[in-house]
Amino acid sequence: LRARLSVLARTPLPEKTAEVQALLAELKLLAGDRQAAGAREGLRALATQVLGAQWAGTGLERRLKGKVESEGRGRVRITYEFDDPAELEDFVPVEGYLPDRTEKLPKLGAVETPGWTIRGGNLEARGGVALRHLVGLEAPLQVDYQLLYGRAQPGKAMNATILMAVCDDANGGYVGAWDLFDLDAIDPSSGFVRTAYEEGERLVLPARTLDVRLEHAGPKATLKVGGAVKREIACGRRKSGTTLLWVHTDTTLAVRKLVIRGTLAQGADDPARRAWISVELAKLGF
Repeated sequence: LRARLSVLARTPLPEKTAEVQALLAELKLLAGDRQAAGAREGLRALATQVLGAQWAGTGLERRLKGKVESEGRGRVRITYEFDDPAELEDFVPVEGYLPDRTEKLPKLGAVETPGWTIRGGNLEARGGVALRHLVGLEAPLQVDYQLLYGRAQPGKAMNATILMAVCDDANGGYVGAWDLFDLDAIDPSSGFVRTAYEEGERLVLPARTLDVRLEHAGPKATLKVGGAVKREIACGRRKSGTTLLWVHTDTTLAVRKLVIRGTLAQGADDPARRAWISVELAKLGF
């Protein structure tokens, strides 16, 4: 028994579901073993760690409308097909965010019914609107999405801009991709600002679906369009926060299929998580 307890103390947390279930079953047996009474606190701590990692992958399923999959060690993959209006419940509307950026863009014309709508497999946006995802994540992060720009009104130039950002702090700090061309990393708390903007003509073809990826590896972020690297940039201290969709458009701009991957940010625990772990510990005998 002493040797087994020693092995358990040194073994990394399992990642596969079957291995997790096997370890929890063993911990349940040890919780009821009088010979292991002296190690009870350590076993309880281990069970808490295992359950915490399990919640990181599956607990979100209880709260989110998107498809949540565990990738092990607290990393999750959240997928939105935008085939269910309820998916909007995973995002919080944000008003008046990044006003300095809005001022630098062409003014919007009259926009009929501004806001966000899920329709036909698209998350459609019109007007000056923004959404912030409910879940905070830490780098390394990856966001894959498809963009579809609508056609401008006859005789008018296209006026459509989208920011897809990660590590947003709700205070103007983020690492983000503007449309298909630019990257910037801004951290107001440290004064860190890095930009990588494309010079010259910035051609956007309407009514064409474009595959875009924003990667945040920790030290740097990368923007890819159609699999090709467009921009790279240093990230400074911006390593955690929420995913943000920010739009300024007087024509319909659509996001098709959004996949967010990252590690749950520290401090993202909530009462539901703690309550669930407490119940599961009791089931195990702790």
